[in-house]
Amino acid sequence: MDLVPLTVVPVWAWVVVLAGVFGLLGTFVAALPRAARPLAAAALAAWVALTGALAVGGAFVEDVPWIGPTIVVAVALTWLGLRRLGSGVDLVALTAGQTFRVVGGVFVVLWLVGTLPPAFALPAGLGDIAIGLAAPVIARRLRRGDLRGVRAFHVLGIVDLVVAVGTGFLSAPGPLGVLAGGPTTSVALTALPLALIPTTLVPLSIAVHLHVLGRLPVAGPVGLRS
Repeated sequence: MDLVPLTVVPVWAWVVVLAGVFGLLGTFVAALPRAARPLAAAALAAWVALTGALAVGGAFVEDVPWIGPTIVVAVALTWLGLRRLGSGVDLVALTAGQTFRVVGGVFVVLWLVGTLPPAFALPAGLGDIAIGLAAPVIARRLRRGDLRGVRAFHVLGIVDLVVAVGTGFLSAPGPLGVLAGGPTTSVALTALPLALIPTTLVPLSIAVHLHVLGRLPVAGPVGLRS
């Protein structure tokens, strides 16, 4: 595999993406039972290091890209871990952590400067911004035991991510790249730091949405660790 350069996007994008990804990781770990936090933090750090190394090594731009299977594996592992911890996970904190989805706004800016295609950047970026802005409101409702809009928020959060992943693939060169043309997602999104969004932020968020949706029928009041 050929090494992928680290200068595909400007420095400001590095700062924004890393702040968003590690902010989400931090709130995710904080939502777990205290005893599970060290292991979870170590596992997530190892995952970021692994996917980062794969991105630098060019694994995500091979003829058979590994980014799709990487997302599936990450969703499954995270969801199973949350399921195992069950009621010990704080649903309010998990929901509030989705505030860091506003990092998706970086896609819109990179479209404006010609780095990403609009077919991907606009739905993915604007959808993430909407979810990120709504997250604190929904988290406050959830803390009060008010479930109005909570289920819809988490369903729409999944829909947004599915649309983002789908348009990402459709905007890349290849047999499925019906939206490819001009700038594509095959360069910026498969290199650091943007590669951390589909390999870490996206699967973590999908697993969070699924876990909260699965817990809502039996959720209790403040903290929802009942």
